[in-house]
Amino acid sequence: MIAVNDNYADGRDMSWLWDVDFSILKHSGVQAISGSRAYDMAIRLFHDDVNFNEENIDVNISESVQNFIKGGRDKKRIYATYTAMLEVRKELSKNFRIGEDFMNLKILWLYAEKYEYLWRLW
Repeated sequence: MIAVNDNYADGRDMSWLWDVDFSILKHSGVQAISGSRAYDMAIRLFHDDVNFNEENIDVNISESVQNFIKGGRDKKRIYATYTAMLEVRKELSKNFRIGEDFMNLKILWLYAEKYEYLWRLW
């Protein structure tokens, strides 16, 4: 899952999405795309030939997280910008049990700083 917002704390300019090499996700694809910039992220993934299901694009992070955790693969990763990560963590804390639901979940922070674009383990 990738959740991308463009709130003030994230930075309003989303052009950095085009500087990130998302082709590393080609082998596994992306199960869900969410956040206020979900459709921008989908276009970006499309240009890197990363597979995703158009039905799993949703600007509502709460719904996306619920559907993502309940379905699909055993090992799950969520890549998120700062404010999207806060929404993801809030949703996870109120709806899921730590032991069973989180065993194979990793949340990674996607951020841009000084033109260095990194995937950071949260």
